[in-house]
Amino acid sequence: TDAGENWRVAVLPDPPPQISALAVSPAYAVDGFVLATTFRRGVLYSTDRGEIWLTGNFSLLDYHVLTVVISPDFASDRTALIGTETGAFSSNNGGRSWQDVDLPYAAVTTLSFAPDGQLYAGTEGDGMFVSSDKGQSWTRANLQSTLIVDLILTPPTHELLVFAVDRLYVSRDRGERWQMQALRTSVTAAATLPAGVLLVGYADGTISRVELQQ
Repeated sequence: TDAGENWRVAVLPDPPPQISALAVSPAYAVDGFVLATTFRRGVLYSTDRGEIWLTGNFSLLDYHVLTVVISPDFASDRTALIGTETGAFSSNNGGRSWQDVDLPYAAVTTLSFAPDGQLYAGTEGDGMFVSSDKGQSWTRANLQSTLIVDLILTPPTHELLVFAVDRLYVSRDRGERWQMQALRTSVTAAATLPAGVLLVGYADGTISRVELQQ
């Protein structure tokens, strides 16, 4: 609660699960809502800034969760989506219950909402999909259909960044056309910096700056 100066351990249900991803409500200052996903025990949620965690697995068919995203309009629509080893699930009640999403039977490794409301889902070997209605319906993205997608970033600059193993695909027109640049190894995390620069974390534990090709 003090910008990272001090930390304490959150009390989770026993036995403590292995956390795979976290997502914070856009209205966190008001609702204090956080979603945490796990590799074997599904979804946990907190409505009091992480003080108390509850299990939200009603109707969830796959407890091995890889990624989570919260709707930009969460304060009004209470929508969140998770990606699992077998597909994706959506919730419209703040993570308390889930329904399956109409995507191919494949591991959904990453989910990301763009500033314009477009929702992107990356899969392990079945490429990327796009939704304009918060996950109700999907179309295949104009990108190689067999890609193993590790991470999707949708920065406010309206670029679309797709990390797939040791390659970065960049689109500046909502996925119509793409530029590809090689990376030295697989990426596990990335963040955008000013002036077309990325801070990239690799699978080997190293971090570097990557400049986007123009």
